[in-house]
Amino acid sequence: MERRIKSVKTRRKSIIVAALRVLGNAVFYLLLLTMAVLLFFLFQSRLAGGAPQIFGHQVYIVYGGSMSPTFEAGSVVIVQPVDPADIKVGDIITFGEEGSVYTTHRVTQVHDSGSNLSFTTRGDANEVEDPGVVAADEVRGRVVAAVPYLGYLLDFVRSKNGLLFLIIIPGLVIIVLEVIKIFRISAEMQRDEEEKRKKQEQPPDGEATMPDLETTITTFDE
Repeated sequence: MERRIKSVKTRRKSIIVAALRVLGNAVFYLLLLTMAVLLFFLFQSRLAGGAPQIFGHQVYIVYGGSMSPTFEAGSVVIVQPVDPADIKVGDIITFGEEGSVYTTHRVTQVHDSGSNLSFTTRGDANEVEDPGVVAADEVRGRVVAAVPYLGYLLDFVRSKNGLLFLIIIPGLVIIVLEVIKIFRISAEMQRDEEEKRKKQEQPPDGEATMPDLETTITTFDE
C-alpha cells in the first residue's frame, strides 16, 4: 500500500515537473519571438526612415482619439497601399505629405473631377469634417486592421529606456540562461559517462571474483 502511494506521488510530481518545463519553454520562446518582432520594427523603421512595413503593409501608431470608438489612441493601424481611384466613401485612409505627421480619418466624400481626384475626411469622434480636401497623391493607403494598445509598446521600445528594458536586458537574460543550460547539459553528460564507466568496471551478474588463496602447509617435527 505504501509503495502504491509513493508511486502515485512520484507520478504526480513528474507530471507537474513536465508541465512546468513546457510552460517555461513556452514563455521563453514567446519572449524570444516578442524581442524578434520588436527588433524587426525598430531597425526597419530606422533603416527605411519611415513607417515600418510587414508583408507590404505599413504600420502606423495612433496618437490621437479622433477615430474613437473605431480605434483609440495607442492603437496600431495596418495600412495597405491602394490606388486612390479605388477608395470609396466609408473607407478609413491614412494621408499626409511625405515626411509630415500623417492623419488617419474616414472618407466622407469623393471628389472626382477628371485628373484632380480628392477626398473629404472626418474623424469618427469629430462633429465636423476636416478642413480642406485630401489630394490623391497624399494618400498613404487604406486601413485594413487596427490593434489596440500595441502602439504604446512600439512607441516605448523606440526610446532609450524601452531599448534597455525590452531588448537589451531580456537579451542578456536569455544568453545567461542558455549558458547555464549548456553547462548543466555538459555536467549531465559527464555524469552519465562516469556511471557508464563504473558499470563497465563491475563484473557481470552471476559471476563473482574469488580472492587468491594461498595454501599454507605446516609441518610438525615429530
